Amino acid sequence: MAEGITVGDGYQPAAVQAVNAVQVSAKTLPFVRKAVADPLFPMTGIMRVYTVNVIQPATTFTGIVGNEASNTDLRRNATSLAALLQVQDAKSVQRAIMLRAVSFPQPNLSPDDLASLQQAQQQEKADLGNFNASVNPAEVLNYKDTVTGAPVDTAATQEQIAEALLIGPGPHRLTPENARTLSAHSPG
Repeated sequence: MAEGITVGDGYQPAAVQAVNAVQVSAKTLPFVRKAVADPLFPMTGIMRVYTVNVIQPATTFTGIVGNEASNTDLRRNATSLAALLQVQDAKSVQRAIMLRAVSFPQPNLSPDDLASLQQAQQQEKADLGNFNASVNPAEVLNYKDTVTGAPVDTAATQEQIAEALLIGPGPHRLTPENARTLSAHSPG
């Protein structure tokens, strides 16, 4: 991919660095996947590894392409892609926190995790706003049509139920029985 993308070929140093970072990111993805598969690897570590090694290089690359491109459509598309990558990153952080929180044998959503979850939810809203502002109404509608529907609604409901069960007063009410109920209603 990066062959011919050098400073000597007329590309800005930042663009060359961004392309190289995306290449390294792609090469390290199997290691990230292996780490995620290890049950002893902490979920918060997985979030950081994924964000730093995968999302940030791609976001930087698309941002630079957007800034460097002379073609208006390419610039707009790169800017939109960068915003969507940020939305996905925020959603991934939420999933990792919730997965860790509902993991047995000791489900728990610590105050720090709850704060991180709420921050990721707010970040997702802000990033989605950035995306909506960077595209035309037809693209906004296309996005909404792509990420809505019964499976998405069911998953969102499950997230809300799990969060409510974990942060209520007293000991958490997320029990193995509740988890089985949530799993039985999960989109498949």
